[in-house]
Amino acid sequence: VTMNFQRSSIKIFTSQAGGSIIGFGAIVIFARQLQVAELGSFFLFQMLVSLLAVPASFGRGNAVIKKISEGTQTGNILATSIVFLVLANGILVVGIILSRQYINQYIGVTVAFLVAVGIVLRSLYTLPMNVLKGELRVDEAATLNLLQKFAWTAVSLILIQYGFGVFALIYGLLASYLVTMIGGVYKVSIQVGKPSLDAAKSLFNYWKYTIFSFIDSQIYSWTDIAVIGLFLTQSEVGIYEVAWRVTTAVILLSTAIERIILPQISSWDASESTEKIQNLFPNAILASSFLVIPAFFGVLVLSSEILGIIFGNEYAAGGGILVVLVFSKLVESIDRIVKNFLEGLDFPDLRMQAVVVSIVLNVILNLLLVWNFGMIGAAIATTIAFSSSTVITVYYLSNIMDMKLMHREIGWCILSGTGMLLILLYSRTLLSVDSMLNLLLMILIGVISYFAFVLLYSPIRLKIRYNINKALEQ
Repeated sequence: VTMNFQRSSIKIFTSQAGGSIIGFGAIVIFARQLQVAELGSFFLFQMLVSLLAVPASFGRGNAVIKKISEGTQTGNILATSIVFLVLANGILVVGIILSRQYINQYIGVTVAFLVAVGIVLRSLYTLPMNVLKGELRVDEAATLNLLQKFAWTAVSLILIQYGFGVFALIYGLLASYLVTMIGGVYKVSIQVGKPSLDAAKSLFNYWKYTIFSFIDSQIYSWTDIAVIGLFLTQSEVGIYEVAWRVTTAVILLSTAIERIILPQISSWDASESTEKIQNLFPNAILASSFLVIPAFFGVLVLSSEILGIIFGNEYAAGGGILVVLVFSKLVESIDRIVKNFLEGLDFPDLRMQAVVVSIVLNVILNLLLVWNFGMIGAAIATTIAFSSSTVITVYYLSNIMDMKLMHREIGWCILSGTGMLLILLYSRTLLSVDSMLNLLLMILIGVISYFAFVLLYSPIRLKIRYNINKALEQ
């Protein structure tokens, strides 16, 4: 089975862009209606739910995606996954109830029972999405993510008007998980079979390596704000997480490409289509980094203005953090591709080794650097830890397959980003960035100049035209 990569990528990118716009707009509104500390408490709640939902779902479902994409005994795989999910959630809920006093103190509001509800609902809504990915219906799974963002925003906006404060965002999040779970169950075409020992062994043999290799950029954010919440204040959690969420927009294309790679490579690997896998790698790397490169050069000039003008003056203090975090997205754009090639080729154990090193390093560096340097220390810790994981993963993959890169095309993108940077610096001498209109004008100047430089290079121009034509094929 083969997907149309271009069309699937565009569908996923469009869904994620829509979700990002909705989520970004919501955070802007919430940042202006709630105190920074209240927004920080919500981010701590969301982090705890998301982080604890990982062991509750045995990683983030890569084993389910992998085994269902192989196309054998899918009903039994699904049934066994449900049994594992119920058992894991039961254990975690008991643990949360027993430690509710400490959880409430840490978050700053009484929400321990809501954390338990959130973990269960998040685990339940991610399972049907992972099944859809395993069925190579990745673009349909992406629409569920869009639904989740829309539901969270809509419910939260309604409740915040009735004076629910930070609980408006919390109840909105729980409602969005429930709505998305129902939508996902409706879309899944696989019939639930019977739990089996063979399916359990198959899933567990993959899960034991992916229990940590679920890691992506979000786990670094969770670690960062967990430590910031431990040493600093809820207000600083709010500033840091807002800066982080701004950076998620620059990785949208990378995420879209990543989501179609794992099930497709797994399917190709099962049919021994080695040449297709080899040819995909350089194109995936170039596409993944294509929009991240100019974003980094742009925030070098406009980081404080982006946060201060859009979210409020209190958030301008995160300007330096934003620069470091967008640099980490450059690393992430490579990591997202490489890790999925490694897992798709059925080497989750190698990916796990890289992830374990990165997790340990991230926690240690966060504890050291946040204590000594505050919020910027968390951003630096994340960048170093993420880079270590990527280097190790690249090393392992290079021993498995030929990792060709399009050096000239990537180099031209970097050169184009540098040209954009110079134009933005010159534009700042003519235009004062002190209003939303002027900020948007500066961003538009950057976008136009980057694409103008990029399109001067015919190999990239031809690739863009080719991919657009492929995406339009029926």
